[in-house]
This record gives sequence, structure tokens and C-alpha cells, in this order.
Amino acid sequence: MIMRSMYAAIATLMLAGCGTGSDTASSCEYLSGNLLEDPGFNQLTGARRDRKWFASAHANSKAFTYAADNGTLTITQVGSEPWFLLSQLPDTDKLGGKKIEFTAELKLDLTESKHKHNFKMGGGLAVLAKKNNKIVLRSQLPHDPHMGTHDWFTARIVAKLPPRTNMLRLSFLHQAGGSMQARNPSLRIVDKNCPTNAEPEM
Repeated sequence: MIMRSMYAAIATLMLAGCGTGSDTASSCEYLSGNLLEDPGFNQLTGARRDRKWFASAHANSKAFTYAADNGTLTITQVGSEPWFLLSQLPDTDKLGGKKIEFTAELKLDLTESKHKHNFKMGGGLAVLAKKNNKIVLRSQLPHDPHMGTHDWFTARIVAKLPPRTNMLRLSFLHQAGGSMQARNPSLRIVDKNCPTNAEPEM
């Protein structure tokens, strides 16, 4: 009876490790390698044609700074606008209808923004998917933690993309005061039994 309880507890912890903000390694089976380009953020300041990540912000302002050093990305709020994204658009040819995991290690030093807004406060991962210009999946900061001061932890978004998805945007999202750091981002196809924490929009 004791052994059965121990096995049940271990199984629960393994499931919790996938699709959460836990440091626990993903228990999901990977069906691909890392599909992201420039996971070390080496080309943030290179020629535009060579960049794999692109920045966007509310009102195209300079309210946030971003830079990378030795594979670690740092995004800091320095002005009054509410949000910033650093994003990549992976090729979707082989991703429609598949379950994906977007993951990265994060380190947070985030506070309530002094510039009030109605967006979800925090920083971390975000996913947006479209089919024929219609949003079919949107997930922002589904992991915990996404506010406060936290040393390195692994955050994940796991979602099944609807068939014929033809646009996928994976982002680091900052919607708070202070700064956040990220390293080792990855995008992988995972097995169908991997628990999700983001659902398609109907």
C-alpha cells in the first residue's frame, strides 16, 4: 500500500513537470529537436536579414531595453508604456495539428508597474497562433511564477496547434516594472499525451 502511494505521488510530480513553471524537467516525450533559430540570442544586433528575433512594443516606444550577454537575454522597463515582446516566427509547415512545447529558463525581478494598465501584469512566455489571419490560439504567462523576484526556473507553454495553422509567434513578454532574463529557449513537438496549459480559441 505504501509503495502504491509512492508510485502515485511520483507519477503526479512527473505530470506536473510538463506545462508548468516548475524547475522539474519535462516528462513529455520529445518528437523533434529544438525548432527555434538563434536560441543563444547571438544575432539580436546583427544585420536585419540575419535576425531571427524581432522586437515590438506598445506604441512602438522605447519604454523597454533588451540585450543579450553570453546566451542570456535581459529585458528591462525604462519608460511608461505597458508591454514589450521579443518574438520569433517559426516555420509552421510541419506544426499544424501537432502538440508543441515552448520552454525557457527565466529569472525574474518584476514589480508592479508604476504606469498602470489593464494588461496582465508580469513577464514570461507567450504564444499566438493564427489560421487564415484568424487567431486560433493565444496564451500569455500561463506559468507561475510570472511576477516578483525569482531565481532561475523553467517555464513552459504546452499547446496543441489546430490543423492548418499558418502563423505561430513565440514571444518573451514583459508587462510589468523591473526586469526579466531568459536563456535556453526551445520549441519542440511533443507526444499527444503531454499535458497542456494552453487551449485553442473556439
